Amino acid sequence: MTEEALYRGYAIGVGGVLLHSTHAAVVLSLISFTVAHFRWGAAHMLSVVWAGALLSALFVLTENILACMVAHLLIDAVGVLLAHALFRHNAARLLPRSE
Repeated sequence: MTEEALYRGYAIGVGGVLLHSTHAAVVLSLISFTVAHFRWGAAHMLSVVWAGALLSALFVLTENILACMVAHLLIDAVGVLLAHALFRHNAARLLPRSE
């Protein structure tokens, strides 16, 4: 919720007014959102950029921060579920089976 309030609601909503350009606000918001996620490592940057771009487009099209918050929650939930499934799959391959 905090990221959406900051990067979409404030950076795009208020930034668009201050910069007199929604496009410039979206670009700056996307750059700052991506930089904030560098700690995840380079392998995740493409997915961060895509998610940030989709959430930014959703905000610009709907002007609804709640829709962005729900979408962000769903994106994160899918990521957690996929990471868990991948971890279990790799653990099952690496650990010897007990019979």
